[in-house]
Amino acid sequence: MLRLRLIQKKNLFGETVIEGKITNKASLTSYKDFELMIHWNDETGMVLDSAVEVILEKLDPGEEFEFKTKRKGPRRSRSTVMTLRAAKSSIE
Repeated sequence: MLRLRLIQKKNLFGETVIEGKITNKASLTSYKDFELMIHWNDETGMVLDSAVEVILEKLDPGEEFEFKTKRKGPRRSRSTVMTLRAAKSSIE
């Protein structure tokens, strides 16, 4: 089981800055090659644009790592949603 914690904000250049931490809560399973899905929404919640961020890291049981990414989303976006879309697993 993986836990994803995020903090997001916009910088002076209009880029979405996302800082996060992924924690492996499993006791036997390692994970690697994380795919994060980013959606930029308008004020009604409709998706304006999306992107995939790939993090090529390995996370053994009980470990965690922090990451930071910057993405330029649509100017009209009012919110940003990020989810963990996929990760490869292996049992140790």
